[in-house]
Amino acid sequence: MIEWKHLFRSHILERGWDYYQSGCVRNVKPIGRGFTAIVDGSHEYDVSIILEDGHVIDMFCDCPYAEDGSHCKHMAAVLYRISEEDFEEYIQLYKKNQENEKQELEEIISKIPQKELAELLLQLAIKDSSLKSDIILKYAGTISEKRMKELEAQMDNIAAEYSDRYGYIDWEDVYDYICELESFIYDTVQKLLENKHCLEAFELVNKALSGADEQDMDDANGELMQLGSTCYDLWKQILEECNEEQKRQIYEVMKCARMDRQISAFVLDYMNDFLIYEFRDASVLKEKLEILDQEIELALKNKEYQWNIEYYVESSLVQRVHIMEEMNFPENEIREYRRKYWKFPAMRIMEIDACLKQGKVQEAIEILKESKELDKESFRTAAGYSARLIELYNRGGQKEEYKQELMFYIFTYRQNNLDYVMKLKNVTDHEEWKVYSERILKEKSCEQIRYDFMEKEKMYETLLKMVLKESYIGILDRYEKVLKKEFPIQVRDKYISYVNQYAEHASDRNAYRNLMVYLKKIKNYPDGGNVTNKISAEWREKYRRRRAMMEELKMAGF
Repeated sequence: MIEWKHLFRSHILERGWDYYQSGCVRNVKPIGRGFTAIVDGSHEYDVSIILEDGHVIDMFCDCPYAEDGSHCKHMAAVLYRISEEDFEEYIQLYKKNQENEKQELEEIISKIPQKELAELLLQLAIKDSSLKSDIILKYAGTISEKRMKELEAQMDNIAAEYSDRYGYIDWEDVYDYICELESFIYDTVQKLLENKHCLEAFELVNKALSGADEQDMDDANGELMQLGSTCYDLWKQILEECNEEQKRQIYEVMKCARMDRQISAFVLDYMNDFLIYEFRDASVLKEKLEILDQEIELALKNKEYQWNIEYYVESSLVQRVHIMEEMNFPENEIREYRRKYWKFPAMRIMEIDACLKQGKVQEAIEILKESKELDKESFRTAAGYSARLIELYNRGGQKEEYKQELMFYIFTYRQNNLDYVMKLKNVTDHEEWKVYSERILKEKSCEQIRYDFMEKEKMYETLLKMVLKESYIGILDRYEKVLKKEFPIQVRDKYISYVNQYAEHASDRNAYRNLMVYLKKIKNYPDGGNVTNKISAEWREKYRRRRAMMEELKMAGF
């Protein structure tokens, strides 16, 4: 069966999976065009799934949630049952019945007079907006402005479906919103392209991308970038269907967009990439060089851009170099161009890559050393140069340079893991390592890896002292496994102190459940049973009015 999960919101899918896993779906039966089943919930619910060519085309459930046409957890549970288990025999029977039904309909339709058939289709289209839309998109000679507005309104309606009353889409609903929007624009574009409405398809994709970008939502998991990739692929498909005049019009729209301050940097990034990588003929490439030169000159002259010069200049410089390479400019001319804008890190990085490609490793090293100094105020950029130097020194067997660069990198830039620290350990003797270890514990650059370093180096006593000073109990949880073996009493006592302090302010059931987790931890330490019995007895007396807390204590076995 073809993918169906995009039809449900994520939390509904999760509940449906739970119902399926719990064996709540029973009495699954094939019908002419799908399946029926019973799902046990707070009541018995009858569910019907209607299929066509493996696609879910309709679903019904008699639960209250589905009364308004919403897709419920009971439907999801049945679909999981159908998808996860072997219903191949039923599916083959369904396909056979469907084919028979299709042949029968074809015979009947072939006998309907053309005028009556057209009238029947007209009446159906008037009643069914989806059918009406399909007919217009596929068979209309032109797509009116009014129709384009209707398509835009449909995209707005998709956003409204997932938004709260303030127009905001929460992170739990963003993925479902983007998936439904993608499905809509993909299907609509295919219909438009069937009748060569390429420019209209292009306009629709642009509206979808810019509309989603302007939508107020929490897309922390990169859902908007997912849509950007889909839109880019659709642009490519549209371009393949275009004639030369349509290609030129699309090119002009994207070219003008580069100078439109109303278009966001996010949308512009995709358009810029599309311009650079998808329009390949020589005349267009030459025109692109001229446009880029104008943009670079304007950005360098206009102080308004200085706050974000990397975006407005560097991206254009990189694009220009790529076009020069594609147009087979002489290597010395390309190199001269990179040197002209040497103050921009991107040009030096391109020069470094070119040197390495040509086997000029020492020249690349010299540029990296120079860049480290030029960009020393930009820690992230400079750290990237240092990391590449470490790699090149190691590759070339330059042991002393490798060691010195490792030390510089570790004690200058913030460390997020132990990788470079362990590399340094591997090239130092025991006495040296003692000195470096003490420094790692003190340097601010190593602050984030300090506890991991102490654990790795088995500095358990020092680790315990520092962890016990932390107010956040999660730090102790993280290192509990190793500290418990060495210092069980101290760890236990820290947890005892924590639960007693936390109990003072706990006021809801989730907080009480969290307390039970820590009581169970304490129970596994020396004399833990007596300790937890004493604590729970004290709480029963001190917090006897907290009914939820008393219930949680009982359910946890205290």
